Amino acid sequence: QAIDDAENAYISNLKPQLDELSSTLDIIKVDIEAIGTDLASASSNLSAQSGSVLASLLRAFQTTGEISDSLKETADEFDELAASLARAADTGELDEISAIIGTDPSVLARSLAQPVGIERIAVFPVASFGAGMAPLYMVLALWVGALLMTVAIRVDVKADVLPIRPDLTPAQQYLGRYGIFALVGLAQASLVTTGLILFVQIEARHPVFLILTGWIISIVFTLLVYTAVAAFGNAGKALAVLLLVVQISGSGGAYPLAVLPEWFRQISPFLPATHAIDAVRSAIAGVYGGDLWASLGLLCLFAFPALLIGLVLRRPLIQFNRGLTEALESTKLM
Repeated sequence: QAIDDAENAYISNLKPQLDELSSTLDIIKVDIEAIGTDLASASSNLSAQSGSVLASLLRAFQTTGEISDSLKETADEFDELAASLARAADTGELDEISAIIGTDPSVLARSLAQPVGIERIAVFPVASFGAGMAPLYMVLALWVGALLMTVAIRVDVKADVLPIRPDLTPAQQYLGRYGIFALVGLAQASLVTTGLILFVQIEARHPVFLILTGWIISIVFTLLVYTAVAAFGNAGKALAVLLLVVQISGSGGAYPLAVLPEWFRQISPFLPATHAIDAVRSAIAGVYGGDLWASLGLLCLFAFPALLIGLVLRRPLIQFNRGLTEALESTKLM
């Protein structure tokens, strides 16, 4: 019965693959012979022009011949294997199969069930699934922290302060008030990063880079959210919440961008969380080709439009936002 099962498995699964491989090897053989002919022709044409080019072509011709011989040997081994299995199936002799697969029948079973095996080598391993998800949740925590700061701290200078310092320009008021947000943001980032390292123990490859990355991310995030609220008032808070929702799905923190819908793949490079997550991931798993600094550089580019809005484009909206805030406060509800 075991022989019959092995014969059926061979005929239905392995033999078609061997036939297909054999035909593929024949095609490869023809292609290699054609390549050899082309190389020989090119060698004869270039022999008088360049000795180094000729030597390179000769080495390539020799290597191609070795590949051809190796493929032929592989094809012969598959033919011998197929013939041995066929003889064992016809005669019912277990010695034939034992000679092929040894004393463990599970070897043949695994070969028939999965002819090709894949060996995974982790180039940038992480300690756990939690460490792999840490970049997403760290970035979300810093964004939510920046958003909550605009709820707890005023983004504008109160009107009763201006008579005391009438020399303060709108730019000075904007930058001076942001200094408070930046300090609180740095404190938040320090708490989050050191907590990940000491309390959660994610085993970051570069702990110092992780803390530095958290500081830069917090400064950029607080600037973006602060500017949105300072320029657009409550509408800026709604905009920050909307960006938070979009960045959860479109930043590539939970799922690779390749498996996300096309719309997310197109907007992902324009989301600050995308580059922030890449930077944190590099600090945790390892830096490759300076990708940490590239991600941080792209993240810092988002600060320029924020400064443009806060220093230049915000001025026409100051009186409008002040009047809107006073009207909302007069309702005793907000």
